[in-house]
Parts: sequence; C-alpha cells; structure tokens
Amino acid sequence: MSSQVLLVVLMLFVALTDKACAGPLGAATIVAICPLGLLGMFCFGWSLATVVAPRAVDDEAAHEGTSGDE
Repeated sequence: MSSQVLLVVLMLFVALTDKACAGPLGAATIVAICPLGLLGMFCFGWSLATVVAPRAVDDEAAHEGTSGDE
C-alpha cells in the first residue's frame, strides 16, 4: 500500500509543479502532500525491511514446530 501512496503523491506533485496555473490552492496542496510522501517512503522502507529481515526464532523451535511459550 505504501508504494501506491508514493505513486499518487508523485503524480500529484508533478501535476501541480508542472502547471503554472495551480495558484495558492496548488501550493497549499504541495505543502500538504510532501509530508505524506515522506511518510510513504518511510513505510515502504519499513515494509521492505520487515519482509527481507530474517525471523528471530530459535533453531530448535523452528525444527520442532512449537514455540517455547507453552
């Protein structure tokens, strides 16, 4: 989902900065969507790190299929 938010923010940013007729409302929109873009980049990185990072499980528990919380 964060990659979709990044694409939408990028499209809005390009559309509003490409046209000179955006006016003050366009400038206010740019100020509002820039933090959303930063948040989207952070969430995308966090999601990628979560998927790529190895799981922190004990080798014995992984082989037995049970956890040590029993």
